[in-house]
Amino acid sequence: MSHKAFQADFIYLGNQEKISNGIIELNANGEITHLGENTSSSDIKTKKLNGFLCPGFINTHCHLELSHLQHKVSEGTKLHGFVQDLQKVRKADEATISQAIASAELSM
Repeated sequence: MSHKAFQADFIYLGNQEKISNGIIELNANGEITHLGENTSSSDIKTKKLNGFLCPGFINTHCHLELSHLQHKVSEGTKLHGFVQDLQKVRKADEATISQAIASAELSM
């Protein structure tokens, strides 16, 4: 991933503050290196977006129906590898699935 920048009408900071005409610059690892008003004159390619950017939001969703597969499917295999692993281990009885769902709900 090369350096990138995203400019938006507003950047929401999560503490009721927002930056008008804001910009977020990312390094090659996707880490935020600059967050603020769009005063950048760098050579970084900037994608302009309408609306809000919320850089503090993270993806925290959970597929409870797949809880019984925890630690049975390899990580980092992309979709193709995930589907192959899933086909090998997807069979489970209803009691096992229900118990895994209940356990996952309690852990959140």
